[in-house]
Amino acid sequence: MTVMPAGDSRPVPLRAAKVAAIVVAASAMHDRYGRFVRWVFARLFGGVPYPESSAALVRQAAVQGSVVYVARAPTTWAALYFNYALQRLSLPLPEFVGGYDMRFWQPLERLWRAMKTRGIEARGAWRARFTTPPRHDEVVLGELATVGAPAFIFMGQPRGIAGSGGIIPAGAEQNDYFRTLVAVQRSREQPITLFPHAVIDKGQSGSATRTLADRIFGDRRRPGRLRLLAMQLSPWQRTVVRVADPIDLKAFIAESGEQDDDVIAKRLRHELQRRISDEERVVAGPDLAQHQLIERHVLRSPALKDAVEKQAAATGKPVPELEKKAKRDLESIIAKYNVRYVGMAGQLLSWVFNRIYDGMVIDEPGLARTLDAARRGPLILCPTHRSHVDYLVLSYALWRYGVNPPHIAAGANLSFFPLGAFFRRAGAFFLKRSFKDDPIYAAVFEQYVIELIRTGTSLEFFPEGTRSRTGKMLMPRFGMFKMITDAYRQGVANEMMFVPISIDYERIIEARSYERELAGGEKKAEDVAGVLKATSVLRSRYGRVHIQFAEPISLAELAAKSNLPRSMDPAGNEAWRAEVERLGYRILHSAAMVASVTPTSIVSTALLGHRGRGMAQTKFLQRSNDIIDFLETGGGRLSESLTGSDDRTATREDRNAAVLQAVQTLVEDGLVSVDRAGRSDAEPIYRVPEDRRLALDFYKNGVMNQCAPAALVARAAQKQAGTRLRYEQLHDDTRFVSRLFKREFLYRADSGFTTYFDDSLAQLAIRGFLDVHDDGTVVIHNPAAIRLLAALLDGYVEAYWVTCRTLQDLREFPLWDKELASRALERARRAYFEGEITRPEAANRTLIETALAYFVGSGVISLAPDGKRKTARLAAGYEGEKLDRLLADVGAYL
Repeated sequence: MTVMPAGDSRPVPLRAAKVAAIVVAASAMHDRYGRFVRWVFARLFGGVPYPESSAALVRQAAVQGSVVYVARAPTTWAALYFNYALQRLSLPLPEFVGGYDMRFWQPLERLWRAMKTRGIEARGAWRARFTTPPRHDEVVLGELATVGAPAFIFMGQPRGIAGSGGIIPAGAEQNDYFRTLVAVQRSREQPITLFPHAVIDKGQSGSATRTLADRIFGDRRRPGRLRLLAMQLSPWQRTVVRVADPIDLKAFIAESGEQDDDVIAKRLRHELQRRISDEERVVAGPDLAQHQLIERHVLRSPALKDAVEKQAAATGKPVPELEKKAKRDLESIIAKYNVRYVGMAGQLLSWVFNRIYDGMVIDEPGLARTLDAARRGPLILCPTHRSHVDYLVLSYALWRYGVNPPHIAAGANLSFFPLGAFFRRAGAFFLKRSFKDDPIYAAVFEQYVIELIRTGTSLEFFPEGTRSRTGKMLMPRFGMFKMITDAYRQGVANEMMFVPISIDYERIIEARSYERELAGGEKKAEDVAGVLKATSVLRSRYGRVHIQFAEPISLAELAAKSNLPRSMDPAGNEAWRAEVERLGYRILHSAAMVASVTPTSIVSTALLGHRGRGMAQTKFLQRSNDIIDFLETGGGRLSESLTGSDDRTATREDRNAAVLQAVQTLVEDGLVSVDRAGRSDAEPIYRVPEDRRLALDFYKNGVMNQCAPAALVARAAQKQAGTRLRYEQLHDDTRFVSRLFKREFLYRADSGFTTYFDDSLAQLAIRGFLDVHDDGTVVIHNPAAIRLLAALLDGYVEAYWVTCRTLQDLREFPLWDKELASRALERARRAYFEGEITRPEAANRTLIETALAYFVGSGVISLAPDGKRKTARLAAGYEGEKLDRLLADVGAYL
């Protein structure tokens, strides 16, 4: 996890200042510690990385002018850590340390020279800006800063009885170092850049009250020496160092106009404190109220009281009875966050994940962008949902990277005893799958979410609402989006940052249960027995987990761009509703576009897209490389085994090796078979057993959204015979099939269909698959590639066609919706056995249910409530030829 370079690299500090300055500081950072001390420092501080990106900014600032490092607590731990970290990264070592006395760590020669210059008065031009003589430390800093020497300033004493980490000289607290820096900056041309540093204990997050331990040892914002030592020695490596945005002092003074130096210095100190506080909030989150206090705020909220009164008037139930229900509902929802449980979970998950996964690959640049966004407001993390361990994987990754996990909206099915209590204390709050018929529960849940946002707490929820059993992105659910945007409309928070996240697995833990459910089996609720059975998981390996972050989306910027009102005025409801829907689709589309392309997904796409029985290894590798090239040129995020490392780019041979390793793993899992024609033909032939195609389809679907635009055009192109097509016909056919699958794939929300279609044609043209001529002719140059892309939709087209055929049963009598879905699933199996369709994965319950939802949404059938069930009927006009024409239109794409 450390980002510090290996080896014993020695620093190249700015030593010219020692010669040019008239004074020498007794308190400075040293660059010539002995071998034993360096070994001790490496053991003490090696587990706390200094941000490499910030180090690059420091180097750049040192070239343009001089740097001043700033931190809060002046402790021995902090001073020696920064001495170690700056030296290891070859950053400018401070010639002056203010607010902490490092004389004990200096060589005698330096102390002797400092003592000889102690009585020298300031000679720099900055001295003229002081009306009273500056103190000795101010003189030392001023003279050194004048010649560009780097410095380090600790802004205040640590809190707590055991806080003092060094001997602070008498009167040191009276030194105004920032006023000195302001005066120096006014007298020199080169800029002084200040870098605020936060030293954070992520294990101290969530605390709203100061405990006795806080009073003795200091709190997370100003930890004392012993707390800092405990942070470092913690087995969880809880200490995190972050660097806030630097301050260009020259620009800061220019923006201050004619203000006095004292006023500018106070503003500078305040701004530094604010930026450090922002970094603390990024890592440890805000100070949370105790859950009992949050509970009182929710139950006393005017919105909840209004909901109770309305329900009492509608049902005749007494208000006290409904208030008790609200309290019970809140108790079933509320998280009881305790960071100690998060730390324990981190230890446990580290053991579990190391046993079952080969590694966890984190998009570090994307995570850095996410943490930068957290400075602006609470994060709303929106990950994809493929597995029950999604909750755990993301929280674990954030914890290991020094960020406290968010509060997580989890399904009520995970609140079972005894793990539910543990999940609550790790930040989970629970919601029922549906509560549209329970206005009290809905009001309680919404007010709880709003209260969390009011405290600045970051949230995590799954926009898809439930796990995808097919590996394909589901359509967004908008309930949580509406609650969060309503909080913004009410002025609860001025900014919220939505972060689309893709969590991808090379092998999925729930593969067998998903396969059973898709084939028609019932979903089983989670319970203790199910968890215990999962111990078999610990004896298996599931490859790597990949976490990718898309660009954060600012809600404030979104609202301003769309000119949305910042109020709950009903006149703005429709505009906000439309924007919330666009936001949901945009977030999931962004997550789909950053999904990791793994060797497993490449193998699955190559084999399932093949229309023959099996594929020889030579052809298989060629097709796999074609798919890799297609996704890479489209901006797909290839996994490291397909791209190579920072030191070496993957060759074709490397990619072939990664693909062959992945297919071998699938062979061992029984998802792929290997055949050979005979003794004289040793080349392997890879084949997917018919009864395992549904399981393998999960991994292909992970990249389908990246392939979908081209696949839709290719499918429409195959509808026309030959290689010379008409643009208008191709446009209309693609529009039809894209509308047919509008519930399967996520399209860009920022453009109309024609723009989307033209972009897809352009991408195919760039790859050399086709050309578009001025006369409106589209010429296919690579029919094999078009066939491969079109074949990716075989299962989808066949499932929709079979479902459409099943709608003919409604001509005789209406059916319950579940019965209609079961009939369509059975008909898909029969159609496959009888040879009417070619893909067994078309007999997929999720695909068929989505197809039925499409036919409901497009007005082909209607659903009417019938008790707890719904009755399906053909809509008016579809009892006769209109349904037959629709069936023929869909069948044209078979």
